[in-house]
Amino acid sequence: MQSWRGAAMNLWNANSDGIYVFNGFYRASIQAYREIGDLETLARKEKIFGVDRFAGASSFKDLRDLQLQSGVPVDTKFQVGDGLTTNDYPELLFRVHLWDVAEGDEIAAKLNGEPLHDLKPAGPAQKSSGAQWLECRPDPTLVKRGRNEVGLVVTKRDESRQTSLVWDCSQL
Repeated sequence: MQSWRGAAMNLWNANSDGIYVFNGFYRASIQAYREIGDLETLARKEKIFGVDRFAGASSFKDLRDLQLQSGVPVDTKFQVGDGLTTNDYPELLFRVHLWDVAEGDEIAAKLNGEPLHDLKPAGPAQKSSGAQWLECRPDPTLVKRGRNEVGLVVTKRDESRQTSLVWDCSQL
C-alpha cells in the first residue's frame, strides 16, 4: 500500500493530469484505488519512495543491480513526490538492500551529497545469500521534493570475500 502511495505522489508531483491503472487488481487493494486519485487522500499517509533495479542506458531495457567495488562511489537517483520538511513524517526511514554482505564490511552512504550517519543493519544478514537491509533515520531536511541522489561507497570489504557487494534497492 505504501509503495502505491509513493508512486502516486511521484506522478502527481510530475504534474500528471490523472492516474490510469491497468490490470492492477491483483496487486492493489481497493483502498489503494480510493487513495491514489487525489492529493488530499494521500496527504499525511505512510509512503515508500525509492528505486529497485537500476536503469542502464535506457530505462526500458537493461535494468540491473549495481556492483560496489571497494573505494569506488556509486550514485543513483530517485524521485520523492512529497515535501518532507513538515512534521507529517515523524519516522523517516532510509534503507538500502545489498547482497553478499559480510560481517566485516563497512559502507558509507550519502543523500543529496550529505553523509548519512548511523547506517546500520536492520537485522541479521541471510546466511545463504548475504542479503542485508541497512537503514538509518535521516534528517528530513536532506530530502528534496523531486529528484534526490543517493550514493554508496564500500569503505572496507571483508577480506574473506572475493566478490563485489551488490546494491539492488533503495527506499525512503
